[in-house]
Amino acid sequence: MKAFNQIRKTLNEDYAAVYDYSSSQPNVGSGSYGVHELGDPESIEVINNFLSNYTRKLYFDKKQAVVELKVNLNKFGLDFDVASAGEGTYALKMWGGSFGKTVDTPFDEFHKSDNIAEKLGHGLNLEVNFNKVGNGLCKAEVMIVPSTGEAETE
Repeated sequence: MKAFNQIRKTLNEDYAAVYDYSSSQPNVGSGSYGVHELGDPESIEVINNFLSNYTRKLYFDKKQAVVELKVNLNKFGLDFDVASAGEGTYALKMWGGSFGKTVDTPFDEFHKSDNIAEKLGHGLNLEVNFNKVGNGLCKAEVMIVPSTGEAETE
């Protein structure tokens, strides 16, 4: 029969093996990679890789797919309006954008920002396209791209 201390040591070793957050590789899921730092060019690439991996599955309802994308982008602090969900281009906002007054805002106006243009010098858009694959299912192609100033889907 094993002694209590031997069992406890084994359990502690197993726990450390499963919950090892000391990996040398940045990991989006563990929070060890700061994807909210959009000034770093790798951040957008990491988010695009995450979205590409997430949208490998097939969707039955395009609107539901866009809503799921919104929920997953909220994990990174990114948001967009889903008034008419479906295929299109959506303007992204960081932390829901900002609205209010600043020191430079005239008395009769309000400052409105997506909180991204201040960091990058331009906004970001989420491009969502769907391709039918049969049986009423479709595959989503999703990518975050720099804003070109064109009208976005609202």
